[in-house]
Amino acid sequence: MAEVVVGLLTSAVVKIANDKLNSAIAEQANLLWSFSSDLCDMKDTMESIAAVLKDAERRSIKEESARLWLKRLKHAAYDISDMMDECQNTDTQATTAKLLGIFSCHPGVLSVRKKILLANKMKNMRGKLSKINDQHRRYDFTPSTSASVDHQLYDPRKATPSAVDDAQIIGREKEMQEIIRMLCASENKEDTVIVPIYGLGGMGKSTLVRLVYEDNQIVKNYDHRVWVHVSLKFDMKKIGRSVISQIQKEEVQTNIEMELINQRLKDLVSDKKILIVLDDIWEENDFELEELKRLLRLGKKGCMIDVIVTTRKEAIAKKICAKVQYKLEALQEDMCWNIIKKYSQLEDNTEQFEPIGKEIAKKCGGLPLAAQALGYILKFKDLNGWSDVNDNDIWNSSYEDKTAPQMEVLPSLNLSYESMPPRLRLCFSYCAIFPKAYEIVEDDLIHQWVSLDFIKPSEGKEYITQLLGMSFLQHSKLPLISGKHVVVRYTMHDLVHDLARSVIDDELIVIDAANKSNTKEQKLCRYALLKNYDGQKRLSNILPQQVRALHFSDSSKLDLITGASFSFAKCLRILDFSECSSILLPASIGHLKKLRCLIAPRMQNEMLPDCFAELSQLQYLNLRGSSQISALPESIGKLGALMYLGLSGCSSITKLPASFGDLKCMVHLDMSGCSGIRELPCSLGNLTNLQHLELLECSGVMAIPNSLCGLTKVQHLNLSYCDQLRRLPEDIGSLVNLQYLSMFLCRQIRELPESFEKLRNLLHLDLGSCSIVEGLPRALRGLSALQHLNLSQYRHSTNKRTLFGHGAISDALGNLTNLKYLSLQDSMRFLFHQVELFWCLDFIGSLTHLEHLDLSHNHGLPVVCLPESISNLKRLHTLNLSYSNVFKSLPGSICAIRLKSLLIEHCSDELIDQANSLLHYSLTLPLFKVRADDASGRSNLHLLKDVNVGELKIHSLENVRFPEEAREVKLLDKNILSKLTLAWAPSDANRLVEDKDLLGQLVPPRGLEDFVLNGYSSTWLPSWLMGISHYLPNLAYIYLEDMDNCSSLPPLGQLPNLKLLQLAILPRITKITKDFCGGKGAFHVLSNFTLLFMDGLELWNTTYSCEDGAEVFMFPMLDKLHISDCPRLRLKPRAPTFREFRISHSDQVISSLGEVDNISNLPSCTRSTKLEVTSSKCRSMMMLRHFGTLQELSFCYCHNLTSLPESMQRLSSLKSLELKYCDNISSLPEWLGDLSSLRSLDIKKCSLIKSLPPCIQQHTKLQKLRIEENSELKKWCESELRREQDETGSHEYSKFSTKILNLSETRVIF
Repeated sequence: MAEVVVGLLTSAVVKIANDKLNSAIAEQANLLWSFSSDLCDMKDTMESIAAVLKDAERRSIKEESARLWLKRLKHAAYDISDMMDECQNTDTQATTAKLLGIFSCHPGVLSVRKKILLANKMKNMRGKLSKINDQHRRYDFTPSTSASVDHQLYDPRKATPSAVDDAQIIGREKEMQEIIRMLCASENKEDTVIVPIYGLGGMGKSTLVRLVYEDNQIVKNYDHRVWVHVSLKFDMKKIGRSVISQIQKEEVQTNIEMELINQRLKDLVSDKKILIVLDDIWEENDFELEELKRLLRLGKKGCMIDVIVTTRKEAIAKKICAKVQYKLEALQEDMCWNIIKKYSQLEDNTEQFEPIGKEIAKKCGGLPLAAQALGYILKFKDLNGWSDVNDNDIWNSSYEDKTAPQMEVLPSLNLSYESMPPRLRLCFSYCAIFPKAYEIVEDDLIHQWVSLDFIKPSEGKEYITQLLGMSFLQHSKLPLISGKHVVVRYTMHDLVHDLARSVIDDELIVIDAANKSNTKEQKLCRYALLKNYDGQKRLSNILPQQVRALHFSDSSKLDLITGASFSFAKCLRILDFSECSSILLPASIGHLKKLRCLIAPRMQNEMLPDCFAELSQLQYLNLRGSSQISALPESIGKLGALMYLGLSGCSSITKLPASFGDLKCMVHLDMSGCSGIRELPCSLGNLTNLQHLELLECSGVMAIPNSLCGLTKVQHLNLSYCDQLRRLPEDIGSLVNLQYLSMFLCRQIRELPESFEKLRNLLHLDLGSCSIVEGLPRALRGLSALQHLNLSQYRHSTNKRTLFGHGAISDALGNLTNLKYLSLQDSMRFLFHQVELFWCLDFIGSLTHLEHLDLSHNHGLPVVCLPESISNLKRLHTLNLSYSNVFKSLPGSICAIRLKSLLIEHCSDELIDQANSLLHYSLTLPLFKVRADDASGRSNLHLLKDVNVGELKIHSLENVRFPEEAREVKLLDKNILSKLTLAWAPSDANRLVEDKDLLGQLVPPRGLEDFVLNGYSSTWLPSWLMGISHYLPNLAYIYLEDMDNCSSLPPLGQLPNLKLLQLAILPRITKITKDFCGGKGAFHVLSNFTLLFMDGLELWNTTYSCEDGAEVFMFPMLDKLHISDCPRLRLKPRAPTFREFRISHSDQVISSLGEVDNISNLPSCTRSTKLEVTSSKCRSMMMLRHFGTLQELSFCYCHNLTSLPESMQRLSSLKSLELKYCDNISSLPEWLGDLSSLRSLDIKKCSLIKSLPPCIQQHTKLQKLRIEENSELKKWCESELRREQDETGSHEYSKFSTKILNLSETRVIF
């Protein structure tokens, strides 16, 4: 059916071609040749044609001849655009050749040849246009009475979200309950229960099942819930891997065999209740569906697997389950009308719109997606516009082939598409190039639109907003944060994707290279999606020459170095390798003279091919995650059109080439994670158009060149985690348009330049974990526009309590009257003078726009008072005082604020009691303090009866009067609860109920993931805790603390998802042995284990024997191990496996590891890469012999060490060595030179070390030498430096010289 609107792309394509013609005519004076008459003739013809486009597009909905004419015109317009681009490119080449003197050798040869070729092309193009123009006269199209405009659907005044997310579920409450009933009725059945749901696309099947999936009753009933999007490509291995990864919460290797998948599933589902959703199945092959059912019936006796399947076809539903299928019927018309009202945001005159609106609702076919899309476009129309939608001819169109998935497009979606502005239609239709269910990265999408001349870069967000509003794009369910980076992604509903594939018509070709029958029949196609390409076939035999955008999909490690050639693709503008796990780019990529967008993440080339310099039109280059690239070519400066360069994660690049400053068009530069770069060139100051600069985690950069301050267009600058950056440029205040500046964890910066206060347009400033000692009050005072300020964990290393004068910081902060967010977390003792602490927060009353105030983790100070003027903060919704014992009370005026959340965990008892008396208890959640009520003879615990939140921290449980009070809370039924803390006061506090009896009534829900038990005083644990793996199978984190009398631990080893385990202050626990495991296969995903203050712990058996006699590690997957203040603890019989190990105040651990013998059938500690030893009195470190793969080693406060341990000589992989406060080490050994991998040496407060050994000269890989608080050693280094300067005649000396002791690549930091 969508063929009725395929012609609607033409007007936008014609507009782009017209713009290029007009531009070429205007620039004739600058061309090396003149085609004025040809260009003007084509322009006149195009304008005549454009005048009738509106009528032609209207008639194309009904008339096949009009659609055919529009298609011819569209392709002609594409050819004109290509020709204009070629003309521009040829002119650029000719000008360059002339400048290089080529014409002097061959005068006029190049220009004459190109002129002849272009003249012939223009002649042919004029003839083609003339025919098309003659045809439109025969069709008698009516010229438009007004100039054609690319009208805007988007209205900034209505840019707020158009409707609540649950609009699609209106009217589905009955169906939801029926499906839940079907699942619950299966609880006593041993066989796998499959509930297939079928119905038309857009009916809301996935949305309905998502509601069921997240229902409280369902969450409570199942140990695990798994969601797999199947879609058109049915892949049994992929389904199995997805189920496994979601149950065990970690990725599965892609090359795993089906047999191993089956076995792993059997193990995972044993004794478990599992719900699996298989969404959008299209597979009809009986054999494949039988294999799928066999996969789902792998459970052993005692387990239960329920499956929900969604599909569009009844036949598939019957094959999956012959007994019962659930057909999702269409919504009632009144429900569709309700959705339309929500999405159109009808406010006034509803009765005026209702008659027409109900007529439109009838035409939605009962499909929520249709009503949603129509509601959005109606939001921008008046009553006449609503009538036009209702009377549109599209409603009268019919399907040609209802069975073809790509043709199953609803009239309502066609109508929404028809209502789009022409350019937005182009942008939407292009999304068809992505595979179904693809996660589309926002930046990539916008710049592909730009590369095709659809939009300007500044319009990208607006077009995204429009498509989101129409539900033609949807926000991805993947996390927004990837690592430390924000990645915005979108997906498309399958039905919307079908529409996109339909309207793009013959412009897109999807080719499966594994299919031998593929040919390039679609000679006019402009976009191509190439699947399963392995580099063996010639691309020119697969793809048409006119292709403008090429995406690779389902290709793993793609090597294009041999065989593949791009020389044929003269029109290619976009090349996207996002779906390839890795890519090797060939030299032939340099032939793509029109290439504007190249996306090649995880590129395996060590250097960009030299031919990149020939990509003169390249605007967008994204190489994210290409850690193999060691350098950018010097010729990169020739990419004069480059606007976006993404180098995030290119950690092997060590410097930027000198030509980098020639990239004058650069707007966005992302170098986040380029940890190898140590110096930014001054030529960066030549990037005068730069607006966005990401230097996140450029941990090697020590200075920002002052030339950067000339970039007055920069709006975004991220310096977070640049932990070696020592200063900001003096003229940073020249960045007058800067709006975002993050310096989080830039701890080496001590001073803010005087010009900082000139950043008057700054809106967001993050100084978290900084150590600025000069200029902070002055700098803040000038930032009058600031809305977000983070001063959390502010530190300085001086002996002064604060470096700022009385009231300096308070006065500066009080001037920031536009602040919406302020964090002083763990900073007040360094920011404010001691004598002003009591009243230091008086400035808060002037911050009337403040919405979020964080004062948490401020302790160790005199009493600080919250001012009564806090009542001025009428917009404040969150006040965080947690872990701040400096606040003893709340101001009475706090009741005047409409707070939504008051966080007061670990505050003073007085403040918590006052909060409970002044404010509703729900404001202080997740913290809930139990208080005894003498009047009723009970506690207030009953208030939690109707509370169902994601996190609860129940403190002061010693105040509970009766066990029945805990039972009434019904903790077990709180099925969205994922984090729970249960805490009592110390064991000497009075109790009316035995802790064991009370804890026995507080059984958490099965879905709990984090559990903290603190202050428990009974000797024994209740039955549910001793059988914890059955009751709480989803637990991932457990912290048991301060349990004075508990003499045994629960068998935590059988918790299938446990990743983090912390035990602290359990004085009666003396051994950790096999009983802790609870059986075989223990702790198979535990990655983090911590033991703190375990005074009575004497033995940890790091291995145990299984029933078959095999010896296995207790924690086979351990990543981080931390043991502190366990003075009696000894480990045997083997050294544990780990990646990182921290030992503190636990000398018996060190000595026992030196005694054990690791010769066994068990794997050695090959994963051990980091070891920190703190506060040890041991003289011998024989344990190092077990950890030969160590890369990082630290000794801190090891006062008995007089020299480096001899066992270190085996550490051939050691890259980093830290010696801090080891004041009895007198010298470094000569064998230190044998540690050839050493890159970093850090010596602090080791006062007896007065020189470095001669062997230090051998360390050619040493990159950093840090010397702190070692005056004698510093003097020796400076002396050696002066001696070298005298010998070489060089006098370029600074404290941060890169040339010292003949170590030319070493940074020396004093």
